[in-house]
Amino acid sequence: DLEAEQTTPATAIEGLEDFADELDALLGTDDSEADGALIDEELDALLDEIDQRESSSTETVKDQNVRRMLPELVRSNILTYRPNGRIGFTHPVLLGYLAGCGFAQRGGAAQLMAHPYWCGKSLAWEYFSVKGNVGELMRPLFETAEADPLKRGLLVAATWTRNAPPDADWRSNALRGLARFLTIDSLPFTVRAKLVTALAFSGESSIGGLFRRLLTLPSPDARKLGALGCGLARYDKAVHELNELLFQQDNSVGRAACIALVAIGNNSALEAVTSALLNASDEIRQAAAEALASDPIEGYAVLQDGAKVDDLLVRRAVAYGLARVNQPWAREILDDLQLNDDQWAVRSAAEQAIQSLEEVTQVMPTPEPELFTLTW
Repeated sequence: DLEAEQTTPATAIEGLEDFADELDALLGTDDSEADGALIDEELDALLDEIDQRESSSTETVKDQNVRRMLPELVRSNILTYRPNGRIGFTHPVLLGYLAGCGFAQRGGAAQLMAHPYWCGKSLAWEYFSVKGNVGELMRPLFETAEADPLKRGLLVAATWTRNAPPDADWRSNALRGLARFLTIDSLPFTVRAKLVTALAFSGESSIGGLFRRLLTLPSPDARKLGALGCGLARYDKAVHELNELLFQQDNSVGRAACIALVAIGNNSALEAVTSALLNASDEIRQAAAEALASDPIEGYAVLQDGAKVDDLLVRRAVAYGLARVNQPWAREILDDLQLNDDQWAVRSAAEQAIQSLEEVTQVMPTPEPELFTLTW
């Protein structure tokens, strides 16, 4: 794939393939003293031998381009030197991009079908979908999706619509195929949620209508997926249907509707969430307050005003929402609710919110002590 970025003829690639074993031995040496200078020196010797064997060909390799290829890529931070004299890509995205461009130019992307799934394979296919036709790859991935418990092929194919050209021949079939899996209840909810994310970021203008139809299905999981999809796609035409979900019996669906309405963020959507904070069940009130905490403009203002409302259920819900606001003013309101509110339910909720703010989440794991220092 690296040769695809150069102006070298195809015969140069064949010469390098003839010396694949020698190149692998060079890059995979176990000598601990091997460094970048040694690799360059030995690589020059190997390329000299390649030049000699290719001298009889009518299309010869340009010496300067070939000799400078790997060192230039290292200096450009595309490749990097690894321990024990190895060379690797600085980031797997670079590998996937170059491989995808190579497959689009020369073909052969279907050969990866039999390979195990890893980031290089999925990234190469994703960038290949930008410049090539993945229709032949998509069909077997969809057909074998039900047999794969991890749905790896299906999730890989779901990323192709994100960067694909709008006029690609295979794109409409991909969108229809992904939409079909959303209504299969036997699929895990997390897998279908990833498919919803892929569809929402596909850039298809009519995808919001699909999510809106999911809101009317009897399955609670389907309605949750539809609500989350409407929020991701910022589909403001579904505000009325999302508002109705706030007052249904399934609280998980109402929570998803609150998140979606705040994500849409227009006046009617925020009014619906505010109405839920004032009138809905306790669980939905809390969900509405927590969702409003993600809107620094309108949401923060609603939480500040809600802390002064006479209804104790509103103040209690607002305490949970303020727990998600990492701002000094939110801590001041919580301290006031904990000390001065006349309802114990509100004081208790404020105390829990303060404790959650004070808890430090350990991001990095602490190093384990030496084994010989541990007790039985």
